[in-house]
Amino acid sequence: MKTLIKTFSPSFKTDNLIFDMTRISLDRDCEKHSHSCVEIIFGLGGSCIHEINGFQYNFAAGDIAVIHTGQTHALKKTICFEHMNLSCSQEAFTTLAHSMLHLKGFDEFFIPGEQRSGILRLKAKDFKALREILFSMFREYQSRTPGWQTAVRASFIMLTVIIARANTGKLQDYDPSLKKLNETVSYMDRNFRKNLSLGELAKMAALSDSQFIRVFKKNFNRAPIDYLIGLRLDEACRILASSSKTVSEAAFEAGFSDSNYFSRIFKKRFGRSPSEWRLKP
Repeated sequence: MKTLIKTFSPSFKTDNLIFDMTRISLDRDCEKHSHSCVEIIFGLGGSCIHEINGFQYNFAAGDIAVIHTGQTHALKKTICFEHMNLSCSQEAFTTLAHSMLHLKGFDEFFIPGEQRSGILRLKAKDFKALREILFSMFREYQSRTPGWQTAVRASFIMLTVIIARANTGKLQDYDPSLKKLNETVSYMDRNFRKNLSLGELAKMAALSDSQFIRVFKKNFNRAPIDYLIGLRLDEACRILASSSKTVSEAAFEAGFSDSNYFSRIFKKRFGRSPSEWRLKP
């Protein structure tokens, strides 16, 4: 007896081009299925075996797959697999990113029948840029504040630009070191409030302390500690702008253990003290 393959449709449509977005963490397999639209899957953390049209790929943080209408896919051997799903119509690519239709890297990934790659594995710096845009897009999608549809469309265009530029037109060889670095950065993004040590992060990336600093600087143009401080400062700004918490409370909640150090480094970055910044962000 032929196995019935389920076909899923988006639960919501932003407009006639971009539909819904979901952020999911899986510790169980997802059976083979298809979609009535295009689904783009962004790996954020953890790992799985991603089966696309019968072909299997290692899939982890920094990996992207485009599942076109009629194609099937399944997620197997999932281990804390965190990912973002974005569904859209096929026309979204040709309408919103029409100026890139001549690019080989665009056609080979976004146009049905042209793909030569099962997945695209991003370099760390491209993954960072894409993740920032993706998260901003997701916040707009969730907030539904005035103008959010336009913001979502703008982010969608930027995502396709990054992906098209990064696409080499063929599946890159599986690179465990790239996977580990992307997973480590994703972990830092989620846990920056914690007291993360250099040794802990280097071990997670399967590198020595000195190697980790060198590789991190090469991909992000700053040391791991400076990256963490940047995340904490951004979170502190969010807290100061959206609550009545004191400067010390904002500092501790954002991951700083010393409010005086926080004030010094805040002023160094923004040119004003936290109290002054709060009056006029």
